[in-house]
Amino acid sequence: MKQILLILLVFVLLVTTNGCTKKQPTTLANENKEIEWMTITEAEKAAKKKPKKIMIDVYTDWCGWCKRMDASTFKNPVVASYVNKNYYAVKLNAERADSILFRGKNYRLKGNANELALELLGGRMSYPTIVLLDEQQQLIQALPGFQDAAKFDMVLNYFGQDNHKKNVSFADFAASYKSPLQQ
Repeated sequence: MKQILLILLVFVLLVTTNGCTKKQPTTLANENKEIEWMTITEAEKAAKKKPKKIMIDVYTDWCGWCKRMDASTFKNPVVASYVNKNYYAVKLNAERADSILFRGKNYRLKGNANELALELLGGRMSYPTIVLLDEQQQLIQALPGFQDAAKFDMVLNYFGQDNHKKNVSFADFAASYKSPLQQ
């Protein structure tokens, strides 16, 4: 009886620790990457040293869809890795009261929105909105509304690879793009 219990115990230990003793292959999906957020001022300074596009998440504290993007889309390791490699990522609270220095201009609160958010969104205050700027901090595109990880990955790659400059339509790009999130 003791031998049977000992054999069962060894078997249980082997089965339950198998995943711990085996070295797991390193894949992007296994990495616990998160987006490296910075302020708009930090992104502007970083872009002067090493030019990259800037991705700005314009949000508010009360926005439920903004929180959902934070919890899902921005936590996706594929999205986070691509953003970190190809963009400077900025979080911008549209209702931020203190002033923001960007491109040599001071932006302040005007009504219930910061002037920078008003300018970036063209006065169309919708949250969340992702704003993409080129390497010279000029507007490429503002994308209002919640973006799921798979769609957002495609959008990031479309603009990140400068397809908008190559006269490649988004529809043509989407038809041929193979996202690691759509397997």
